[in-house]
Amino acid sequence: MTYKEPHIFIVDDARDIREPLGLYLRRHGHRTTLAADAARAQRAVEERAVDLAVVDVMMPGEDELSLTRWLVDRGGPPVVLLTAMAEEADRVLGL
Repeated sequence: MTYKEPHIFIVDDARDIREPLGLYLRRHGHRTTLAADAARAQRAVEERAVDLAVVDVMMPGEDELSLTRWLVDRGGPPVVLLTAMAEEADRVLGL
């Protein structure tokens, strides 16, 4: 099956952020896959092609940077990090 809608993957342990964001993106023509942690995210990405990953910075378990490195090492997708952290050092680390 071929899809034309961009597929956006959302990884956030906070259900009250993850689900409304997924709903918003679906209403605007995107396919979404949601995961609450890095382990579920890795399994889901191995099963389907993803155009963009939106990843929470402060998740329990495996951290977002190791998940981001894993995504990059396997050839994509681009990653947008969600964070409430405002320190310059945190922003630099994310880059």
